[in-house]
Amino acid sequence: MSLEEKFSWEFLKNVADALDSYRIRALIDAKKDILEAGIYDESQYDTILFTMLDEEKLKYSLYNFLKNNSKSNLKTLIEYSEDTSIELNKTLSLLEILKNEKLVDVEELHDKIEGDENNPEKLIFKDFAIEVND
Repeated sequence: MSLEEKFSWEFLKNVADALDSYRIRALIDAKKDILEAGIYDESQYDTILFTMLDEEKLKYSLYNFLKNNSKSNLKTLIEYSEDTSIELNKTLSLLEILKNEKLVDVEELHDKIEGDENNPEKLIFKDFAIEVND
């Protein structure tokens, strides 16, 4: 993490959103039970917590990036991946999480290729239409 990133408003917002995530809150609330049950020791718990926090921070980083773009599509996702040095497949998995949490609506757009008697009609992926839910 660079010194510049530590102080940017966007970084702090992503951390605040991640800390407010139900996944993080649930893990923090269950810490005593987890440690008492001997499922993980304190060091393992901390590793899991900070790994989850990093993942949630990435998720909210994508969410806020999409929120700041008036029209979001595959090109926007590629731009985000390049800006953050995250592989596109990771960005797509973060998008799927945002979709499942109802933070964004994602519509897949397809081109239709007409078929004939020997070949069925096909749908070819064209783009995404992404809308952020506030």
